[in-house]
Amino acid sequence: MRPATWHDRAFLGMHYDLHATAMDTILGRDVSPETLRAAWHRLQPDWVQCDCKGHPGYASWPTRTGTASPGIVCDALRIHRDVTRALGVPLVMHYSGLWDTVAVTEHPEWARVLPNGSRDPNNACPRRGYTEGRMIPQMLELIDTYDVDGFWVDGDNWASRPCHCDVCAAAFTAQTGQAPPRAASDPGWAAWLALQRDGFVAHVRRYTAAVKARKPACTICSNWMYSVRQPEPVDVPVDYLSGDFTHTWGVDRAMAEARFMDSRGLPWDLMAWSFLGSEDPPLPGGWTTKTRAHLCQEAAEVLANGGAVQLYSYLERGGYLAPWEHALFADVAAFCRARAEAAKGTVSIPQVAVLHSETHYYAHNEPLFQFGGATQPMEGALAAFLDCGCHVDLVNEATLLERLARYPLIVIAEQHPLGAALAAALPEYVAAGGRLVLSGAHVAHTLGDLCGVSPAGDPIDGFRRVAVGEESFTCRGPWRPVVLRGARAWTALLDGRDPAFDATGYPAVTLNRRPLGAVVGIHGAFFEAYHRRRYPAARRLLRDLLRELWPDPAITVKAPGALALSLRQKGEDVIVHLCNRGADPPTSPRNPMVERVPPLGPLTLRLRTQRRPRDVRAVPSNEVDGLAWTWESGAAVITVPQLGIHLAVIASGAGGVS
Repeated sequence: MRPATWHDRAFLGMHYDLHATAMDTILGRDVSPETLRAAWHRLQPDWVQCDCKGHPGYASWPTRTGTASPGIVCDALRIHRDVTRALGVPLVMHYSGLWDTVAVTEHPEWARVLPNGSRDPNNACPRRGYTEGRMIPQMLELIDTYDVDGFWVDGDNWASRPCHCDVCAAAFTAQTGQAPPRAASDPGWAAWLALQRDGFVAHVRRYTAAVKARKPACTICSNWMYSVRQPEPVDVPVDYLSGDFTHTWGVDRAMAEARFMDSRGLPWDLMAWSFLGSEDPPLPGGWTTKTRAHLCQEAAEVLANGGAVQLYSYLERGGYLAPWEHALFADVAAFCRARAEAAKGTVSIPQVAVLHSETHYYAHNEPLFQFGGATQPMEGALAAFLDCGCHVDLVNEATLLERLARYPLIVIAEQHPLGAALAAALPEYVAAGGRLVLSGAHVAHTLGDLCGVSPAGDPIDGFRRVAVGEESFTCRGPWRPVVLRGARAWTALLDGRDPAFDATGYPAVTLNRRPLGAVVGIHGAFFEAYHRRRYPAARRLLRDLLRELWPDPAITVKAPGALALSLRQKGEDVIVHLCNRGADPPTSPRNPMVERVPPLGPLTLRLRTQRRPRDVRAVPSNEVDGLAWTWESGAAVITVPQLGIHLAVIASGAGGVS
């Protein structure tokens, strides 16, 4: 059993980093106990993360086991430690892992080696001595000197790339008997990447074990480990999961990461950057603080899925904390804490599962842990079903196999190849009454019996149109022509705009009814296309399909597409989180800041529960003037008069959904 840690109780944290360099001259100059206490007085963080070593590799404290920046004028870390201890707040180190430019400059033998034999100027190889030679000694020094409470290791999995050094090559040859490949077209490429990923995991395991041996209560988190970018089963005993989502479009990133982290069985948090770039890509010094509405909208996605929230403040070089910014952060913290009752300690109620296949991902992503285009179909499916008013979990193959029978609807969106164990389990799931949505040009070939179709030719590349009633929308291929073998055509694939004139003679979507369950086949890259362009006609098609496939979900909502909901449980209470993703004026690449979130409403929810709730109330209660509700045929029909950025509706004592 995993030991309890301070993170289990935490709800809101503050993160500060500055990535010290050789050019700094005033590190720590503007830090004092008084400035820290003043900044945190209203904010009341549950934990604080502060800088100790960023990606350049220079420590911002007087280290004996590494290289300190020459610009330290005051030990700011000591002040942070003294103040957090006095306040009873855990202190966590922002520590850059495999990205350490100074370390690989001082020790070129630690550097990652590129295919051409040159050395990476920034990143270390996890097999070549850096972990034991620099990282672990420095972490233990921080424990011994400052008694720190945890490490949040940055620049770790997302900074990892394949290493072609002699040590990695020898490990591969010992494991496979082959010479290591140099390119994706060479034999053994998949095994080579798996060995590289294993090397990273072993690196985290080693520093985790070393820290725990020195101070068992000290927590370890490797930034983005076991997130969407690393979807295999959890193996290393990290204490919690965390990641900092992108400075712009954070709601979109949180939408996927929050739902996937929530499936992993560990405590988790997500970090919102409190600023965004004034240029794209951001230029040095070009950061601008976000609005309250922007930060609250990002935080709401995290809260609605049961996570804790971090706010990231980028420090001035001397460590000065601007009072006006921390007043803003305190307002955001108040927004979060007003919703704690409905967020902390809740669990997701299974409704729709969208698969994030580790098999598919590692066959298509950018090595080692970058997305490439591998997540686009999954993220498109997630967005599409959220836009249609569904509650969605995001799960990997291993988790889905464990929970298969719990989900009324499962979506496997252009995930190819698919793990053999999961593919073998799908017919039994459908036979027992499950509803399955499969998409991709490969489906008729690999799962044709389940879909009730067979291939009628090679995939068709390029743009085609999909019929929606008397209209259509464009969707890029490949599309697979199919012949019906028990399924029925649900809508047509078109060569042009008009369903009455431009039909190809092949269906775009098929529906295969079984005695208890059903399988929808979408025979093209539908969800990858939705990731790129969220056309309302595509959403209308999906809503029509859902009405036929699944007419009685536990929750339905009449609301515009700006609404995303989450359905959760806490004890006997059923909780519906409502997130408003709108913006006024609309956001765009030239206007990325959310200035105002226009209210939605009135909204009507129909929530089927195991029993009549004792009452139905809103959290926070001061944001609506009461909730009107009735009990009709086993469902609470609830009217929400207005939705700002976020509201939770609690059906007390409902026992669960039906």
